[in-house]
Amino acid sequence: MRYIHTCILLLISNSLIFAQTAFDKKYNLSNNKDYGLTLSENFEGGYLLIGTSRFPSNLDASFLINTNCNGDTIWTKQIDASPNIENPWAVQKTTNGYALAGEVYNDTIGVLNYYLVTVTK
Repeated sequence: MRYIHTCILLLISNSLIFAQTAFDKKYNLSNNKDYGLTLSENFEGGYLLIGTSRFPSNLDASFLINTNCNGDTIWTKQIDASPNIENPWAVQKTTNGYALAGEVYNDTIGVLNYYLVTVTK
């Protein structure tokens, strides 16, 4: 049992030592507080970053940043601003584009609503 733990520890430490960074990019979608929440690989080998932007007026907006495999931005989309957008999540459709879903909490009446938006390339 001790041998297994030692082998696993060596494998983990070796993979951390020899890991290389392919690219290091910073994305600034707006001059507001942007929060990247989810990252997924797309069919083209690039990445889709999903997050929210908080505006000074306390409105939130969901955003998508689509990149190529080198992290270069291909396109960005921002979805309507409203109060308290939470947990945006997206999937790539096989036909064309993405489906974005999330939650919107209404403070006034205390109701949690959901949204679903289709975004084409």
